Amino acid sequence: MPANAPYAEIKDLEIDGYHFYLFGLTLLDGSSGDWPIFTIAPGTENSITIQLWFYRLTHPRTSGSVEVLWNPQRGRRVSVQGLADTKKRERELLMKGVDLIEGHKRRRPIGTTKYSLAEFQKRAVTEFRKWIKQRDDEPTGADLAANLGIATSTFHEYMHKCGLKMQQLRQLAKRPI
Repeated sequence: MPANAPYAEIKDLEIDGYHFYLFGLTLLDGSSGDWPIFTIAPGTENSITIQLWFYRLTHPRTSGSVEVLWNPQRGRRVSVQGLADTKKRERELLMKGVDLIEGHKRRRPIGTTKYSLAEFQKRAVTEFRKWIKQRDDEPTGADLAANLGIATSTFHEYMHKCGLKMQQLRQLAKRPI
């Protein structure tokens, strides 16, 4: 890692029962590239993107762990630790954890962000407005869900609970602020 680089270290992040240790370079502009990234609170003002140089994951139902090391010159190296005498089920469990963190890298949200109904409506209108300002087309529910950091099904559930249809969201977004 470059000297004096703004680094991030997260010692015990729990997602879906997995425990992660993350270490990497904080990307102040939120950029992505050919490197593994992890974004905390995607689609929010407090969003932080980390270029992952190293991460380790464990799960309480297995004695092993997976370590992923990334280097700009050598690329990515995955190492499974402590599973020499374990069952296939335990190895698969750990590799699901790798898929989980890599899912974050691709910014496919897992639906962990929670909003009040009023906050959801406000944020959805804001994201819709930002989308149409930046592009020539209108967002889909999946587009808005990704920008809000929630799963598409969760987006549609919020829309239903708020009694909103996409047409109404469009009208709200096109109103002057």
